[in-house]
Amino acid sequence: MKKLLLFLCAALAFVVTPVVLFAQVDTTATGSVNDLLNLVGNTDLKTFFASIGALAPLVYAITAIINKALKTDSDILKQLISWIIGIGLCFLGWFLKIGMFAGIEWWLVVIYGLVAGLSTNGAYKAIKSFLKLFSINV
Repeated sequence: MKKLLLFLCAALAFVVTPVVLFAQVDTTATGSVNDLLNLVGNTDLKTFFASIGALAPLVYAITAIINKALKTDSDILKQLISWIIGIGLCFLGWFLKIGMFAGIEWWLVVIYGLVAGLSTNGAYKAIKSFLKLFSINV
């Protein structure tokens, strides 16, 4: 059983590692307005609405700023703020008809917003919970 579990963890590492390397988000953001301006200032704002992967850093930066301003300690509240920002930005893209949000239904915008919110901090929590199963502290 241990060999099977070890094999599954190794296989998962070979599948997840390339995705993580290509979809990295700068985790050193301090949650300041300067971080957001540096993120937005270097690119055209429309490029963030090209895909979920492009929108996730913007959701992360805005979430970090709001969490720092509100001094939130609750993980559930942080997750909820991330979802609201993700849905809000997706509806902004839908309203302006830019990027992948041009010409889609409103319910797809809600789903994309939830995915954008989950991708910013939900994946980290899932990996952290998985590692706790093996008594690995992160």
